[in-house]
Amino acid sequence: MASTVTTSLHWSACFLAVKPEVSRLNAARTHLVAAYVQSSGHMSALAGTVERSPWLQAWARLGFAVGGIVYVIIAVIAILVAAAHYERVPGPEGAVAYIGTQPFGHTLLAVVTIGLFGHAAWCFVQAFLDTDDDGTDLKGITIRIGELCSGVAYIGLAVLALHVWEGRPTHGSSPAHWTAKLLAHPWGTAIVALAGITFAIVGVCLIVYGMREKFRKYLRLSLSSGSDWIIRFGKWGYSAQGIVFRIIGGFLFSAAIHSNPREARGLDGALQWLAQQSYGPWILGVVAAGLGAYGLFMLVEARYRYLT
Repeated sequence: MASTVTTSLHWSACFLAVKPEVSRLNAARTHLVAAYVQSSGHMSALAGTVERSPWLQAWARLGFAVGGIVYVIIAVIAILVAAAHYERVPGPEGAVAYIGTQPFGHTLLAVVTIGLFGHAAWCFVQAFLDTDDDGTDLKGITIRIGELCSGVAYIGLAVLALHVWEGRPTHGSSPAHWTAKLLAHPWGTAIVALAGITFAIVGVCLIVYGMREKFRKYLRLSLSSGSDWIIRFGKWGYSAQGIVFRIIGGFLFSAAIHSNPREARGLDGALQWLAQQSYGPWILGVVAAGLGAYGLFMLVEARYRYLT
């Protein structure tokens, strides 16, 4: 009996000792939840402010238009390459250089640079502020990671256009150059491998996103006959872009595994790889035409995409 009483007193003392700590933990949890709700409210308010900003909307629409023009130029040149069986397939660098050779090329390059930075900024806004209401589940996070990757890609393209505008060499903007810099660091191999896996996953998601026509809800389109072609351009364009992302991801992962930065390739390298496969010119032509369709779709987005 005495033992039972002693045990009961012992557990009572433990309970009384632990109870204040439990109360503190509950209070801390309540505080964290309240802070999260408050921060979510601030982020939503910030997202609303950004969405309603006229200058940012104009900058974003210019970015859509410029990105569309660059994709169309890349597609046209790649299709000509496929038809003539040339050895080299130009990528964004070739498209930007082509713009610079046109009348008023210096001015056009300045507009292109500003527009590309604007589109990159909008991609980051979409990724971090979730202006498209993609959510925080696995599907939403995947979409937002894709938007983040697109923003990084457009930043690289904008820097490339800036270098061409300034007359500076552009070799430092190549994927192999940046991959070499990353591989020189202790965690570089893991980072490059992770980047390759991310690009590959985003590529698959882009294909699924396009084929399921998930982009429809972001466009102000009537049910006219012309909208059918716009949707087809979107499906074809997102699928072609997804294929290219998958190839780029494979190159990055291979560069990490073999510790060889020369294996990393960008858009031009991916198109070149397609051209070297069986029936390469035909495959390159189809994918290049898809990139052209994506460029035309971006031009439509510049006018009809919901930004608010």
